[in-house]
Amino acid sequence: MSSWQRTGRPSDQLVAHMMMTMKDNIEILSHEDDDIALEGATTHCRLPHDKLTSQELACFPDIARLSRATHAVFLYLRNKTLQIWLLNPRDELTFTGLLNEIPAPYNSDTNLVRRVHGFLERYGYINFGFIRPDSAVPKTAKQKRKVVILGAGAAGLAAARQLKGFGCEVVILEARNRVGGRIATYKKGNYVADLGAMIVTGLAGNPVTVLARQMPMTLQKIKTRCPIYDASGKLIDKEKDDVIEKEFNRLLDACAYLAHTKGITDIEGEKLSLGSTFDIIFQQQGKRVREKKLEFWQTYCELQDKQREIQDEMISLKETISKLHAEYSRSMNENENTENVPLLREFQSRCRRRDLQAAIR
Repeated sequence: MSSWQRTGRPSDQLVAHMMMTMKDNIEILSHEDDDIALEGATTHCRLPHDKLTSQELACFPDIARLSRATHAVFLYLRNKTLQIWLLNPRDELTFTGLLNEIPAPYNSDTNLVRRVHGFLERYGYINFGFIRPDSAVPKTAKQKRKVVILGAGAAGLAAARQLKGFGCEVVILEARNRVGGRIATYKKGNYVADLGAMIVTGLAGNPVTVLARQMPMTLQKIKTRCPIYDASGKLIDKEKDDVIEKEFNRLLDACAYLAHTKGITDIEGEKLSLGSTFDIIFQQQGKRVREKKLEFWQTYCELQDKQREIQDEMISLKETISKLHAEYSRSMNENENTENVPLLREFQSRCRRRDLQAAIR
């Protein structure tokens, strides 16, 4: 029996599983059971559904000092705001629009609703990404601040858009002749290839899924089969691919071991990146391979010398055997004519044959 069946409310694991496996996680946000919908919204926003975070405790010290009942009201307002925003993330969720959606009696404390809305907007839980601003509520800062952002990657562009929405004047500086940072698409003729940041890893708690709904953009499920091609466009053999993948993962484990277990994060004061760590491990691995190769050839040469000695000994033994065999054959021929041979000579011949047979054995 699941924890949902025992307690009457869904567990964190169940909600996360549902949001990751459903084709469109908006279904759970509009669930008829309000507890499931609210918990799904907080899971998607990376917040606990049943307690205040340390950030919220710092921003709402008055709420933190009050009773559990007040905590419950705050959590409901926060979770409900997240749910309402995620149901329609393409439009800006204003305070007025939120207040109209909050059911009674939770909408009675308009000041608390305003504070919750401001907190969630300030820290990027709502009203982020590609939203249509509410023209009826223009945002004008008392003192228009000027902000310079370095880098037109995903983080820089998102920060610029958010700050501009807060009423700031924003300037973005980018060293490249394009925007996007690690998000880059290579085009050649009719062929298109993404060079980085093209995979959305996990849907639950990932703000990229909100951006995909805002644009709108259809997410394609990655196939389990991932063929690799070499520089000539030839498909790499699966067995070779498996060996390469296993070695790559082993190198990643080695990098993690150096950084986290051994605490090796810099060399002579210079910080090590993952790429530079890879290069060092490659160099050390190449050195180890060369040493093993040298050891192999040394052993090979020693075995060849030993083989040569054995072959020389075999040649010497062969010559000795040939001589002994010739002596033995001559002795046998002499034995055939023993009638005319003196007794002493026959005795010597038989002794010699016995010695030859013993030597041959």
